[in-house]
Amino acid sequence: MYTNLPQEKTTSETEYSYFDNYYKQQNGIGPSQYDAVYTFFLGRTNNNVQAAESLSAALLKLTYDNKVDPMGLLEDFKKYNNNESFKIALIGLFNSSRMNTSKIGFASAPTTPPLVTRNLRK
Repeated sequence: MYTNLPQEKTTSETEYSYFDNYYKQQNGIGPSQYDAVYTFFLGRTNNNVQAAESLSAALLKLTYDNKVDPMGLLEDFKKYNNNESFKIALIGLFNSSRMNTSKIGFASAPTTPPLVTRNLRK
């Protein structure tokens, strides 16, 4: 099986400490901001607590790293009444900090080149 994941387990202490303390990191987000973001995502995920906690943590980490006001971003998200357009906006925000090789959420149908298509039997 082919994979792009490393075959050997890492022994780097910095990687372990980063991921072990991911949800324990202290930052400049206040409790009222967390509650507002958490409540927003709780409503959007049909009261799924785990999904709301994960989305809140990811959004607050992203806004903290990029020095963006989470409350302003939350106000922008409240403008999306359509669930599909909200998902696209949220995925776009999360993809803004990801490498091109690890973008999430967008599916594309592969197009078959014309020379290959003529050789395929339908």
